[in-house]
Amino acid sequence: MSTSPGPFPIEPPIEPMLARLTDEIPEGAFLYEPKWDGFRAIVFRGG
Repeated sequence: MSTSPGPFPIEPPIEPMLARLTDEIPEGAFLYEPKWDGFRAIVFRGG
């Protein structure tokens, strides 16, 4: 039995997106939500 996680949807290493201050929310086909907890994570889950 292999414990290898297999291929990732995005190949590591992955640079985190850094927060930046802006006066307006950018327009486009994106969704935005406030981030109150101060944590950011990239998670891969297989099953």
